[in-house]
Amino acid sequence: MKIYDAIIKAAAHIERNPELFDYRLSHIPNCGSPGCAIGWIGHYLGVPRSLSVVTQSKQIIGVEWGYRGNGKTFVERMDAFESEAFGLWRRDAAECARVLRLYAEQYHGHERQNTVTPPDWNTIAGSPLIPDHVQSEEVAHG
Repeated sequence: MKIYDAIIKAAAHIERNPELFDYRLSHIPNCGSPGCAIGWIGHYLGVPRSLSVVTQSKQIIGVEWGYRGNGKTFVERMDAFESEAFGLWRRDAAECARVLRLYAEQYHGHERQNTVTPPDWNTIAGSPLIPDHVQSEEVAHG
């Protein structure tokens, strides 16, 4: 599974199960225990529960956790999406889910699969407007 998909699944899970979100926890949760944002991402990526998200963040999502003062850590990036409610995502599951979706788009949107395929206009233009098998006898025999 791609990181983008895991983040989106974690956001949906946190939104649906706010009681299972706890920013302070630093382990990979299972489906019945609380976890932090990276913990739930790790859960959907299949990361072993024995790993601490704080020490393994780089392996889980490609960036370090916490504060380094460079704006490049997970926490700093998440904080940057909140202009007026700084840090609310750490306390509020709905806000965490909202910010996780922004994070996924910003940093992993390139992983999203483009499922929209444009129509083949040449095939459409070459097809009869009314296929033979649906024409009435009156139209077909005019």
